Amino acid sequence: MKTIAENEFRKLIRVRDDFKVFPKNYSPVDVLGETRDYATVPVTKQTIVFEVTNACPMGCEYCFISKINKQERLKLAVNTEENVEKLLDYMRSADLDFDLIFHGGEPLLAKGLIKKVVDSIKHSRMLRNRVAFSMQTSGKGMTSDFLDWLIDNGVSIGVSVDGLAKGLRDSSPGIELLKMLNERGKRAGLVVVVNSSNQETLFEDFKKLYNDFGVRGFNYNSVISDNKHQLPDLGIVREQMEKITNYVLQNNLTPSLNPMQMFAERLAGGGGSLCYDDGCGGFKRIIAFSTDGKFYACDSLTDNPAYKAEGPGEFAEKRKALLKDVIKMKTSLSCSTCKYGYVCCLPCIGKVSLFGSSEKTMKQACEYNKVFLDILVEKTLDNPLNLYHFIGLGRQPSRRDVLLAYSRPSAEFHPLNRIGGETK
Repeated sequence: MKTIAENEFRKLIRVRDDFKVFPKNYSPVDVLGETRDYATVPVTKQTIVFEVTNACPMGCEYCFISKINKQERLKLAVNTEENVEKLLDYMRSADLDFDLIFHGGEPLLAKGLIKKVVDSIKHSRMLRNRVAFSMQTSGKGMTSDFLDWLIDNGVSIGVSVDGLAKGLRDSSPGIELLKMLNERGKRAGLVVVVNSSNQETLFEDFKKLYNDFGVRGFNYNSVISDNKHQLPDLGIVREQMEKITNYVLQNNLTPSLNPMQMFAERLAGGGGSLCYDDGCGGFKRIIAFSTDGKFYACDSLTDNPAYKAEGPGEFAEKRKALLKDVIKMKTSLSCSTCKYGYVCCLPCIGKVSLFGSSEKTMKQACEYNKVFLDILVEKTLDNPLNLYHFIGLGRQPSRRDVLLAYSRPSAEFHPLNRIGGETK
């Protein structure tokens, strides 16, 4: 039991991997005997990241996918209809609901294949009521006709936009897609890669994207790079994120802010435990299906041939090999002595697979996540209800909420834009 943060009114105490807020003068009862074996909670929904293609026309300066493709000499392949049948066979055999995410590369390079998959599922009596569709795209190659088809077929859309000005990524295709969505009265969600070119405008971009473009989901990922000129200044990032969180709380806004929401779920005792502890992806909540027709235990692994699996049944062996790297990384980063324990989900197996045993790159991700955790803890101590505001509940989660969170993928994997909803 350890106090990890406090102010004049409250303190946040860590008990194993659980966190509780107490009044400052309160002496907690002995809860060391409590256990949370949520890894045994049955899975009810699985996210499948469907790699439509690993080709992409964008050429973002920091893109690790391009770097890995060069290192591994991977062909810029497009998935096949034969592979689609293999995936559908798996989905029919599993007693689960699914979130199917069309991913890349740039999935808009293979519009016909996307239509094939959606049509096949909608015409399957076994699957048509069990699958929710979404797509992550830069927006490059989107047409009005195809967007209307996506909307008509209930495909949610997440857009990759780093900001309103051009930086290390050309966001103009994404901005145009946001305009098209807004014209149709649809909500939008973003994946934002925080880097040196957009770090100083995060708050102003947030306000405009939220108020003018109807964006309701923001997933702030950090660029991870060996090029120090691409890395963000974490002092500036903290300043900008504090402005965003203050703006959200003061105006009682309800966007999905990640990784803030994911960390809030964990601090509240719910929401995916770590993948190497059978949570998060856990080789059961999230899988990826690559262009070569192979299953992977996590979407981050589709670019690393060392972790290919012929099917979900092979994940256990791949997991054993990967856990050895994770243990080394946990030791090198001194995770066991961190006041936050493993709530930040580092070192994540996906990141280990991408960056190997590079302590430098993993440390970048670690320090970036601590910015969000520090802000979240500060706001929680100011008012415990703020914690549940970031989860999106507005109240303390019930046991049912906690169990449901563990039976499904954690917040960072939810499709950012439920395109059927109207803008508000």
